[in-house]
Amino acid sequence: MTDRIPKPFVSAHRAGNSREALLRAIDAGADLIETDIWLHNGRLELRHKRTLGPIPILWERWAIEPGWKPRYLLRDLLRDVPDEVIIFLDFKGNEMGLGPAVLQELQQFAPDRIIATCGRNYPQLQVIDDAPSIITFYSVGEEEEWPIAQRLIAASTTPALSILASLATQDKIDWVTELGGRVVCWGVHSTSEMERLAAMGVDGFTTDSDELIKAIRQQRGDA
Repeated sequence: MTDRIPKPFVSAHRAGNSREALLRAIDAGADLIETDIWLHNGRLELRHKRTLGPIPILWERWAIEPGWKPRYLLRDLLRDVPDEVIIFLDFKGNEMGLGPAVLQELQQFAPDRIIATCGRNYPQLQVIDDAPSIITFYSVGEEEEWPIAQRLIAASTTPALSILASLATQDKIDWVTELGGRVVCWGVHSTSEMERLAAMGVDGFTTDSDELIKAIRQQRGDA
């Protein structure tokens, strides 16, 4: 299934958290639309901010906002993203029902669609790792996570690694490549950083920069 993802590919960071950001990323030419997904009160909500439990407030560090306004949901994203663009779900929270809920939503609203998942709560990802519609990227944001992720990637039917750019090393990239897998780095903000990582064999880049999205598409020779 990883063959569905072009090389090099570009993922628009958090672009699926709102319809406005999604449309900008699609217009820029993103191959993947990355979004943060939570299972909250039985709904698959797309947002980065956390909830205060039953209190209708969203928060992140020092920022808060009302939580009672309508929230963007996975079913909305499935409707709004063209089939040729891959949805990249970053699993959040501790709900072990998140993966099965995603599969149920896919079956109901987009039964033929393949999506990618990532996250650092590895048990959440493992629950649906072998699903025929899922490409699983195990995420590494701290060095001590790598040995655990490495074991899980080796056992995965779709070996793939999502890693913080500053932690990417030639050994890690070569190891995943030898498995026939894909590596995506997040936290990539400049063309020079993208070129450095590409020279190491990194396949894709998660970025907030529309200009970098366009630059990668141009490098690939897309119109």
